[in-house]
Amino acid sequence: MIDRFGRDPVRSWKYGGDSRPVPLDRDDPRHPRQDPHYDDVPRALLPSGESAADVLTRVLPYWTGEVLGDLAAGRSVLVVTHDRVIRVLVGHLASDRPSPFDDGRGPGRIPWAVTLRADGRGLAEVTPLGAEP
Repeated sequence: MIDRFGRDPVRSWKYGGDSRPVPLDRDDPRHPRQDPHYDDVPRALLPSGESAADVLTRVLPYWTGEVLGDLAAGRSVLVVTHDRVIRVLVGHLASDRPSPFDDGRGPGRIPWAVTLRADGRGLAEVTPLGAEP
């Protein structure tokens, strides 16, 4: 991607808030329309590219409706997802201070323990649980 579009645009797509990448053609084999995992999702909802703001809009309803509900009930929750989703969600939760991922490190390929404030509305602590392989 960097070779094709340049470092600055790619970094903006990856770490920026509202900047969307160049959209995939709907016939591109990498487009979610071509993935059978999404056969039950209305085609109009499958993006050709997402900004960080788009990711947050997609993830927050599940986070607030399911994850925070489980946490409020005293259960521990394991969230397993792509680097970008974790980066965006942790950035949102760290809205009152710098995100631990603002420096370009993490989450990578290691697990992280994310401890929320008692009200579930912000980060108390983010700790790596291992070293990058």
